[in-house]
Amino acid sequence: MSRMIKLALMVMIVAVFACSITSGRRRMSSYQRRCQRGCYCNMDELACVKRMKKSAPNIQPTFIKLRVLRCTPEAAKTILEHAPFIQELEIVSTSKYRFSYLPIDFFESMLSLQTLEIPTMTNKQLPNNFMPAIERIPNLVDLDIGGNEIACNCDYLHYAQERGIYFHMTSTFTGCLEYGFALDEYDLDTFSDICGYTIVKDAEAVPEDSF
Repeated sequence: MSRMIKLALMVMIVAVFACSITSGRRRMSSYQRRCQRGCYCNMDELACVKRMKKSAPNIQPTFIKLRVLRCTPEAAKTILEHAPFIQELEIVSTSKYRFSYLPIDFFESMLSLQTLEIPTMTNKQLPNNFMPAIERIPNLVDLDIGGNEIACNCDYLHYAQERGIYFHMTSTFTGCLEYGFALDEYDLDTFSDICGYTIVKDAEAVPEDSF
């Protein structure tokens, strides 16, 4: 191969490589522009850690999942107010940023939310007012409260049955002796039987006597 041909090939390779870098930078620049300020973005997911101003634009519909972490409940609410297109939400509570209480309209702006995940909180307790708050989510189909414990009543199971929601947890219903039950705590399957409901994934929970 002549020297001139080798030189021409090298020039072509360098040109292609330079074009590839420029194109990648343009894609990255466009990607960074659509990521909210105070958030970290990756593909169709984002994690937000800072309060959002009312004047901030809504999170773009290209994002499906949102994780809220290192935030107070007040700061988290400002993020959710900008998330009408988010379909999956995970709220992470830490010892520094505890979610001990939720305002009743906490999820009200999340019109597209289908999946809500609450990983085990520091004290293994759901926030006060959690039930009234989630009742305002119009399209919820999957609720996972992780290892958080629930008071011994059938409210969550009734809610799941009425709305056709798949409800799951890894903890137990506790304090049951106080309400006249034989044991002080029950797992989800056992307590579902006691309440007369069967929770089935991807299907509506229905009273057992309806079969």
